Amino acid sequence: MIMSNLIARLERATESGLELFEISRGLDGELALELGWKRGVGKGWARWTDPNGNTNRHVPFYTTSLDAKLPWENIIESRRLTVHRILVPDTWWAQHETQNGSILQGYGHTEVLARRIAALREKELS
Repeated sequence: MIMSNLIARLERATESGLELFEISRGLDGELALELGWKRGVGKGWARWTDPNGNTNRHVPFYTTSLDAKLPWENIIESRRLTVHRILVPDTWWAQHETQNGSILQGYGHTEVLARRIAALREKELS
């Protein structure tokens, strides 16, 4: 999948309980594939192999956990988006600093999504 398509899907992701979990796990899998993970089948369950060759039953919760950050992710700021000091509902903003010092921004329905989108913009440019 082209990185810009994945970023667009993350930008459109919204939060709604179980539906979010099912959608986000699918997005987690797509993101993992972009990061070099391989998907296989174990004994009746999906098996994932990370880029280092370690086998896992699932990929990290990239789209729902702050702890599952991307390897190159360098977020320097994130917050709820405001316009004229009024919170914009369900919109977060994050800034990622690249290795060469450029600042890239991401917007998402949650803080986690905004952070991942900002970091993925670096890979989109390369």
